[in-house]
Amino acid sequence: VVSGAEQILDTIRPRIYLELHGRDEQEAAWQLGKKYNYELRDIAGNEIDDPRAIWVSPLLCYPEKRM
Repeated sequence: VVSGAEQILDTIRPRIYLELHGRDEQEAAWQLGKKYNYELRDIAGNEIDDPRAIWVSPLLCYPEKRM
């Protein structure tokens, strides 16, 4: 689903709420964070460096500020 929104992620940079349902989605969330420079957090606001390492759902994705 996220792959169809590349232009929006790159220009508008919305906040994203993701429900993850397996390892493939954990990998996709990590790739999203890296590719589009998003910060990943759990529902309590704790930063998640790698959602593949621990199970976190839902995952909140915040765009990092561009310099």
